[in-house]
Amino acid sequence: MGRLTPEQRVLVSKLKRQGIAIKVIMDAFGVSRVTIWYWSIQDLRTRFNIPNNYKGKVTIEAEASILFFRSLGYGCARIQQRLLSAPNLELERMEIYVQGLLLSRPTINKVLTKHKINGYSRKHQKSWKFFRAAYPNELWQLDMKEFWRKIKSNIVLYYSLQKSCATSKSLNQIQKKS
Repeated sequence: MGRLTPEQRVLVSKLKRQGIAIKVIMDAFGVSRVTIWYWSIQDLRTRFNIPNNYKGKVTIEAEASILFFRSLGYGCARIQQRLLSAPNLELERMEIYVQGLLLSRPTINKVLTKHKINGYSRKHQKSWKFFRAAYPNELWQLDMKEFWRKIKSNIVLYYSLQKSCATSKSLNQIQKKS
């Protein structure tokens, strides 16, 4: 007993619908009764066998249009709108363009991912770095150079800790100065 090819599955389904005995179909294809029943019921599966050379909606022209609109800073939703109908000002700037094409935003995002230009670039990097211990109870050190503190009278004190930690005495002196 072996596996049935997609063409054989279609044939099994047709023979079963024509009323040919299951025993005859079993002997002809060398498969079990369960396999015949399964593929005669699951006829829909064979309709969706897409060949490997399937060409989707995203043509080279559509891909070029998507990349052009992305270069203008547009996101997936606006690119989707522009593929349906773009203003003449933008169409004049394009060498290759597609109009009247309805693509889903995930499809547009797949094209952008393929060219590694999806998402948004960070303009400003964070000034802090996230720390995660490599293993539990790992020793780590925190070096503080400065911090701000707001007091009840709305005076902001600025503490600078450079060589040693501030004592209550030094903090009182700073508070008296301001």
